[in-house]
Amino acid sequence: MTVMSVRGLSDWIDQLKVSQELFRQIALTGGITELYVGVFVEGDSGFTLATDDMRRLAELSLELSVEVYP
Repeated sequence: MTVMSVRGLSDWIDQLKVSQELFRQIALTGGITELYVGVFVEGDSGFTLATDDMRRLAELSLELSVEVYP
């Protein structure tokens, strides 16, 4: 099984930071915001999210949704 880090995720989080207040307002009113990621793989594979990226997503009130496609 190959395990890789999610390159580029930090850059996406940086770009989404400008909408932080909007995401918070959505969450405060019962809504859900998510970052949807599609991963296309061949064979067994995996990835690791950095703790800093997970923290930053939580600060933005963003859930992470990952779909893995063979």
